[in-house]
Amino acid sequence: MHFRFLVRKEFAELEQHAEESQKDNEDRLIEELASHGHHKNLSFFAFTATPKPKTLNRLGKRQSDGSYQAFHNYSMRQAIEEKFILDVLEHYVTYQSYYQISKAGCENPVLDSSKGAKAVARFQSLHPHNISQKTQIIVEHFKSITKRKIGGQAKAMLVTSSRLHAVRYLFEFKKYIKENGYKDINVLVAFSGDVDDKGQTWSEEKINKTITGDSIKEHQLKEYFNSPDFNILIVAEKYQTGFDEPLLHTMFVDKKLTDVKAVQTLSRLNRTMKGKTDTFVLDFVNEAKDIQASFQQFYQTTILAREIEPNELYKLKNILDESRIFRDNEIDSFAGIYYSSDESLSDLGRLSSWIKPALDRFNTKESDEKEQIKSVLGNFIRMYGFVIQIVRLNDKDLQKFYVYSLFLNKCLKGEFGVKVSIDDQLLLAFYKLKKTYEGNILLEDADGLVSPPSGGTAAGDKSQETLSEIIDKFNEKFGTNFTETDKILSQIMEDMKADDYIVNAAKEGNRQTYEGLFKKVFESAIMDRYAQNDQFFKELFNDEEKLSFIRAKVFEALYNNLKNSEFQLSS
Repeated sequence: MHFRFLVRKEFAELEQHAEESQKDNEDRLIEELASHGHHKNLSFFAFTATPKPKTLNRLGKRQSDGSYQAFHNYSMRQAIEEKFILDVLEHYVTYQSYYQISKAGCENPVLDSSKGAKAVARFQSLHPHNISQKTQIIVEHFKSITKRKIGGQAKAMLVTSSRLHAVRYLFEFKKYIKENGYKDINVLVAFSGDVDDKGQTWSEEKINKTITGDSIKEHQLKEYFNSPDFNILIVAEKYQTGFDEPLLHTMFVDKKLTDVKAVQTLSRLNRTMKGKTDTFVLDFVNEAKDIQASFQQFYQTTILAREIEPNELYKLKNILDESRIFRDNEIDSFAGIYYSSDESLSDLGRLSSWIKPALDRFNTKESDEKEQIKSVLGNFIRMYGFVIQIVRLNDKDLQKFYVYSLFLNKCLKGEFGVKVSIDDQLLLAFYKLKKTYEGNILLEDADGLVSPPSGGTAAGDKSQETLSEIIDKFNEKFGTNFTETDKILSQIMEDMKADDYIVNAAKEGNRQTYEGLFKKVFESAIMDRYAQNDQFFKELFNDEEKLSFIRAKVFEALYNNLKNSEFQLSS
């Protein structure tokens, strides 16, 4: 009896300890929930030219109509009028690239429509001919116009869409500058991490060393670019915000820019200094009307149309629940350890044990679904972290899910989407660059409205198409009706490729030999076409201006074509 009494007493004490421990955990959870929302003893201030919806909602004044405005406003318009900054939209030029992609070979694989379209777009944007044509425009504009600005000190930036684009551009710049014997143009590149290109791994430091011979550390790059030795900087997701270089006069844009990103990127040019009276933007990707819409939001007063709804959190939570990788008992057990008073190192292992089942379920999903889950989970974490700064939710279950999500998200590493590689199945049949806008992008004297972020959507149904169908859609969207002149250029180039001497001269990069052979081979190709009784070529001989135009076009296009053996033109 005495033994049973001791056992019962010990068991009761254990139960009491467990209840007290659980109560302590619950108290800590409640304390954390109580810390959410506004606090009268804390003040927050933000100084920004491009207020995001979250900033306006957190720090702005609520208006009678439910919108939010900043407490004080020094507008972009006022700053320009008072000469504190320059108007970066005053001299804006846009180019449109027109393509016609064709399929190489007989294979016609069925692909995921979205990934297939991205692969085709990636093929044309990285194509050697595309990059070489844009490089020529950039370098020649810099040499003839930008170089003369700010007393000959002006600098330029090329904004690219990826690290691989930055690498390809850098080497194309080096080649073009060397071929033309330009001694006063020197380029640097800026991007983070490493990028693989054709079996070679490049970092910012490594690729810049091929130019300077020096190992330029990341913190030294701005100083090098500021020096008289360098005047063009090629960037990929770097120096598009917070970069302060008053000598920066011209920006070349080969990347889609929208909303805040557009304003922040182009505003790298707006710094004033003695001798700097204007700026210039040459944009290969964006349309003038889209850039105007992005800047209009921040030109005068920026207003948040409505406050951010906490309900958006629950929409995200519902999407995550539908993935069926989360279990309430695992979340509760995780939270029990997380909010316990025991802070020993062994807790990390105990926490991981409750994360692992969800991670295992996640790893059984298809790559597209994994990508979707990680994206929604990241949105939930960011939005929850913001919402609890402005409102107290008092939702214990949602707080538990939040701390659980923080740990789980750290375990979801890597790229989940499998990239489609079809470069060897595509040909760039036609290509043309055309100037589509030149002038001042004017902004209206009106307030700009921004909308709060939404909770996102669940993954849609996958669609599949053949490669031919994907190419047809791409050509319909980005192509054009190519003129007779475009087709004639292609025919002449194909005829001239039959001459081994001119082909070898171009492939070896011997521009002087190529130039000497070109006139003879070009005239022979024209005469052969004339002998075929082609009406266009008969008219060509009677129009010296048109003949000179065709000759100049073929001269440069054929040289670049032969230098880049991957590039092919259909006849």
